[in-house]
Amino acid sequence: MLRPWSYWVYFLRVSFVLGWLCYLLLIMINISMTTGVWSEIRLEQSPSEVKRPGETVKMSCIISGFDMTSDYIHWIRQKPGRALEWIGRMDAGSNSASYASSFQSRFSMTEDVPSSTQFLQIQTLTAADSAVYFCALEMYHCAYFDYWGQGTAVTVNSGKSL
Repeated sequence: MLRPWSYWVYFLRVSFVLGWLCYLLLIMINISMTTGVWSEIRLEQSPSEVKRPGETVKMSCIISGFDMTSDYIHWIRQKPGRALEWIGRMDAGSNSASYASSFQSRFSMTEDVPSSTQFLQIQTLTAADSAVYFCALEMYHCAYFDYWGQGTAVTVNSGKSL
């Protein structure tokens, strides 16, 4: 029969071994990232758009160097002089989107898995939609964005000289 303190010794030994295994895994990930295994991931966004109020815009985010079937692709926007706003995320490969409450009505995220392309469409544009829109990749469901696109500037202009 084991003494009560021997359970703690066993627990500490197992914790120590698991800690080292996690540490070694992190080292392997770091090495593979610096040797180019993941360093070729790119998110290339469509060019800037100038639209009139009431029109629709559809922007794209082409992902290369990554198998787009298991992680999240997020869309985020930033209005001039303002903080970032999270629009929503696509569960890549499943065509299943989740939206922030303020973006559920006119915003639509879709994907084309064979071409590794994500899309964000905004209907019935208003001047308040003028912003830079970013796509971002969240790998391993870690709640942070590993890779970002360069951004697509959308300007909604009511002027007559478009």
